[in-house]
Amino acid sequence: MDILKIKSLLSITVFFFFLIPQTISASPTLLSDSDSIDLSELTWPEIVKSINKGKNTIIVPSGGIEQNGFHMILGKHDYIVRKTSHEIATRLGNALVSPIISFVPEGGFDPKSGNMIFPGTIGISDYAYMAMLDGIIRSLRLAGFKNICLIADHGGSLEIHRIIAEKFNKEWFNDGIKVINVSSYYNSGIEQKKYLKKMGYTDADIGDHAGMLDTSELMSIHPSGVGFEKLRQSTLKQDLRGDSGDPTKSSSEIGEKLVEIKIQAAVSQIQFESLKY
Repeated sequence: MDILKIKSLLSITVFFFFLIPQTISASPTLLSDSDSIDLSELTWPEIVKSINKGKNTIIVPSGGIEQNGFHMILGKHDYIVRKTSHEIATRLGNALVSPIISFVPEGGFDPKSGNMIFPGTIGISDYAYMAMLDGIIRSLRLAGFKNICLIADHGGSLEIHRIIAEKFNKEWFNDGIKVINVSSYYNSGIEQKKYLKKMGYTDADIGDHAGMLDTSELMSIHPSGVGFEKLRQSTLKQDLRGDSGDPTKSSSEIGEKLVEIKIQAAVSQIQFESLKY
């Protein structure tokens, strides 16, 4: 009997030894609220609480997985828009950020065109992108957000953003819901180029896709995503490489200024649009 009692006591002790630490360590996580502005890092009760406290604006960032020449990684847009969208939400003070949309229209499939000519680019049709945005926007409205802000770091997404924003703003005009096509974010490229020209750079230096603008931006945000050695070694013509301008003149210092121009443009537009009707 004594041996049986000892075995029973040992079993109970071992049970509580493993149970109690797990219970204690789990409790703080369940009871605490996150102060993250990233939608994917919140629980649904935390989202409800945030909206009830006034965070009724949501940023929907759109990036892209596309070729960027020999010198820059395919995830350029995602890295840039992750940084900018979080900074925009922080400055607004009443916003959260939804997960990045990485798959966007990139050109034709058959025959291949645009960025789809280059291996690694992942594109979807305009119809598929429109349908995805439709579901995202409707979901965010159901969650309780009043201002749904579409931000595109990839130019090929702009027209679809405009069309779907107009559609929902007509449909929900009397419901107090706004879908804001934050076109000023991408279109701030005009101001970015003016800034570079004041510094003495020419259109030939600046280029367009995978040129000085986006290369400098990525260097300021994710410097390991840019490397010029393979670009300098390449003997291919520029249109076959996939870049433009003279990316080697890019710098992180320039990128910081260019990113700031985009952020300021977006914040100003969202603040203005949020006050309309």
